[in-house]
Amino acid sequence: MSLSFDLSQRHYSRRSLLRAGSVGLFGLSLPNFLAGQAVASEASKIESSDFGRAKACILLFMWGGPAHQDTWDLKPHAPAEVRGEFQPIPTQTPGIFISEHFP
Repeated sequence: MSLSFDLSQRHYSRRSLLRAGSVGLFGLSLPNFLAGQAVASEASKIESSDFGRAKACILLFMWGGPAHQDTWDLKPHAPAEVRGEFQPIPTQTPGIFISEHFP
C-alpha cells in the first residue's frame, strides 16, 4: 500500500482523504501510545500482591423497589412537586438525609 499523496490534485477521493487523516492521527497518537507501553512494562515488573484484588464479584440485578429519588436523593429543599411523597430524615452526618422508610 502506497502512502504517498499527490496534493496537486484538485479533487480528492474519499479514500485518499481517509488515508491522509488516519496517517496523521496515527502520527499524533504514536508517541503517547509508546509512552503508555513503556509505563505499563515498568509497572508489570513491580511485583504486586493479591491484596485488594477481587477474587469474585456478585452482581444482584433485581426488579422493583423504590427509586433513588425516594431513597438516597431526596432533595429536601426542592419544591414539593420535585421532592416526592416521602419525607427525609437526618443522619449522623450533617447534611445527609435518607428516606423515612429506611430503618
